[in-house]
Amino acid sequence: MILSPKHKEKPTDFTRHRKIGFKGILVSVLINLKRSLSVEIDNFINKLDVDSTLEYTKQAYSKARQNLKPSAYIDLNDVVLEETYSDKFKTFKNYRLIAIDGSTVQLPNTLEMREKYGVFSEKDNNYPAGRICLTYDVLNEVIINGKLFSYNQSEQSAAMELIPTIINTSSQDLFLFDRGFPSVKLISLLNSSEKKYVFRVSKSFLKEVNEFTNSMDSDKTIFIDITKRRIATNRIKDFSDPVSFALRCVRIKLETEDEILITNLTSMEMDLEEFKILYSKRWGIETNYNILKNVLELENFTGDTDRVVQQDFYATIYISNLASIIIVDAQEEYEKNHGDEKNKYDYKINKRIAMAYLKNDLLHVLLQDSPEKAMKLYEKFVKKLSKQVVPVRNNRKFERPLSHKPKYGRTNKRIL
Repeated sequence: MILSPKHKEKPTDFTRHRKIGFKGILVSVLINLKRSLSVEIDNFINKLDVDSTLEYTKQAYSKARQNLKPSAYIDLNDVVLEETYSDKFKTFKNYRLIAIDGSTVQLPNTLEMREKYGVFSEKDNNYPAGRICLTYDVLNEVIINGKLFSYNQSEQSAAMELIPTIINTSSQDLFLFDRGFPSVKLISLLNSSEKKYVFRVSKSFLKEVNEFTNSMDSDKTIFIDITKRRIATNRIKDFSDPVSFALRCVRIKLETEDEILITNLTSMEMDLEEFKILYSKRWGIETNYNILKNVLELENFTGDTDRVVQQDFYATIYISNLASIIIVDAQEEYEKNHGDEKNKYDYKINKRIAMAYLKNDLLHVLLQDSPEKAMKLYEKFVKKLSKQVVPVRNNRKFERPLSHKPKYGRTNKRIL
């Protein structure tokens, strides 16, 4: 790992020999110091194999972290994405499926966080919160980009900020959105940039969509005409310019209710039967959020400043993507050794265990100065992970939790 000057707060940062230099600071954030900071620093220094007579206080460590910009982890993630898309990658009818979704995150309870990001309030809960928005390749299981926004920022505007910065590939992108995202402004942006999209919509989105919902049609193209008068009388948010466009409405029949989708895919590009398969793929981003929050403990930030929160956010994205890359290698290792076995279920690598293994073994791989030693450690890690598999059980359903109680306080850090 080479420190680019753009990742330093000042040109003089990380120029003197320190017990924990740039690489040590960078890796320590990646392995997540979630416990008592003093305990973690001692453990980390012991693993670094440096002179144990030197002292390194938690105050010195915290000060050093302020000199490292979060952009270091964004660049690391770009390397993972380049690796993912440099060779053959998974697509659906030659489309790269990109789900976009948002979520709220609990932030450290400080004045800085409250003023910058806003406050979440619900009954007895009142704490600083932000809104994160991610673009996620659901087939290749990597986060393409993401950002932490203020709590009051709309999901539509967050998506509009992320979409233009998505890395290009040889395949055309197809964006998948849930019910919180449909807006005239976002659709106009996607149409003008010639992006393909599928939105799940509610009845109240537009009058023309509501008419389709109440009809007996399953697949119909409708015409939307947004005039200045309609913008004013219907108070269409964040949009002021007249626009006209065609929308294809598709009805997917489920066990409990019909699902209404709108898209600019033609019947030649995607037929009615394929939409149910297509939109079910969006669930991958929900699973990814579960991993980020409950396995990697995204909301359990390791400091109180915005610099540390941003470091933790982008480091967590990088770890998640790195795990996806390693899981591909581990899955290939498993198939090589068990591909001929006949079982009731297919088996895949357990991603939760992969994350736990990764946090323990990543340090030893990243701190190696010898590429040969690093590769040997990596191969050993892949073989160990290839033994951790779980059966694939399709069509399982999970209820989305409704409560938003704070999970991590600043006064209850783990000691062990």
